[in-house]
Amino acid sequence: MFPFIYLVILGLCCCTKESNEVQLDRPRLNGPSVAVLNDVVDFYCEILNLENNETILLNLFRKDDRTEVLGDYPIKPGQEIGVFPREIKDVYEGYLECVASIQNNTEINATVSQPHFFKVVEPVKGAEIVNTGPTEFFEGNNLELQCKVEAGNHVSYQWFLNGRLITLSPFHWIGDNRLIISRASSKDSGSYMCQAKNVFNKTTVFFSNSSDVLITVKG
Repeated sequence: MFPFIYLVILGLCCCTKESNEVQLDRPRLNGPSVAVLNDVVDFYCEILNLENNETILLNLFRKDDRTEVLGDYPIKPGQEIGVFPREIKDVYEGYLECVASIQNNTEINATVSQPHFFKVVEPVKGAEIVNTGPTEFFEGNNLELQCKVEAGNHVSYQWFLNGRLITLSPFHWIGDNRLIISRASSKDSGSYMCQAKNVFNKTTVFFSNSSDVLITVKG
């Protein structure tokens, strides 16, 4: 898969000097709101109207988490935009913040951007049906099947019996990754398949179909 490159202009930041004291204004962070795992995207943090000759350090963090720096960029006098090109990992999902500070100067308080929400889509793969009971049983018993995936997040599921989509009914319950049939009858016999899918940007859909599992309901 080719990497997606996003070019989105982000925020503003400025410095003001009053009474010989430098104070950093709040930066603004922007960028893509969603990306596929392992794609490369750019986040931007912009700082304008600097009135001093200090180097401004911009750091990218998860919101309220300073234990891991996701990116850093020094803004030298005359520059305005900090760019964070990132190969996307699952830890990037959630709210991100840009923190601006004077490099090598802890006497001036750092400022933090508004949080920017970012979603990471890991393409689904390796769908498999897990049966919690026997594959042959008598009418009137319940059938419960689970659909598990090897990889993927933000996943939705559909179930098929003999190639036909199973829909909700008084006896068919579908939720999360489970299919539960209460008081199964011989009509519920056949080959079951689950389909797992997730969507990137409302345009790209990833699918994974399980192998068929044969269920026999005896009359």
